[in-house]
Amino acid sequence: MLGLLTAMIAAAPSASAVRIIEAHKQCNRGDESACQLALELYPPYLAVHSADFELQFFYAELLWNRDRFIEAAERYHFVARNAELGFKFTKNAAYNEILALEKTGPRSSHRYDGQPWPLSVEGQRLIDAIDFHLARWPSERDQELNRLAISIFMEADDFAAAERRISTLKNQGQVDVLLEDLDTLRNSARDPIGSGAPIGNPQTIGSPQTIGACSDDECPIEEVGDVEVERCGEIRFNDEEIEGD
Repeated sequence: MLGLLTAMIAAAPSASAVRIIEAHKQCNRGDESACQLALELYPPYLAVHSADFELQFFYAELLWNRDRFIEAAERYHFVARNAELGFKFTKNAAYNEILALEKTGPRSSHRYDGQPWPLSVEGQRLIDAIDFHLARWPSERDQELNRLAISIFMEADDFAAAERRISTLKNQGQVDVLLEDLDTLRNSARDPIGSGAPIGNPQTIGSPQTIGACSDDECPIEEVGDVEVERCGEIRFNDEEIEGD
């Protein structure tokens, strides 16, 4: 089956792209068989046409909607790092990578030796994605993304890294509160018998809600080119009638 799909794509790449997009449209309308078809068609097409960043982004959105967040993050990452800065989905891909990684595993390991906990693979990828976004678009979402990074470092007891991030915030009121929380954590011991949760609740600093994620029925829709992209990851094509709009 994969060989046939690859041959079809090589023979008629434009027709293949149209077929994939049509399957994705039908998937968005609730056709599960179309969803499965789109999931089968995207990988061989993108293996041949990796520079089709639009379909790379659409595939990431489909993976998001299937709760395959690690795979979605990888596709968002590819678009954000390889597409031209002016490509219509580059910035969306960079931010959506962060949102997808927020939904993956624990962000640090657990140990009780008084040293910072090493970041997990997922945690380090999240920090890297945050830093990429901050480097590429330094004045966009900088405060919320730095607050998310602060929460990650505070959860890992990496107080020096957290303090460096706090110094980048512009709101003095936030700085004062975070420094107070940081001092509380620095001076408090973790409970080696209990859950290991830090005293206080630094997760409230950088929860997904803080950086703008939303529930399935509250996603704001942004029109970008010939599709409408929801913050939560779903794409809707403009020729569709969207219920409730």
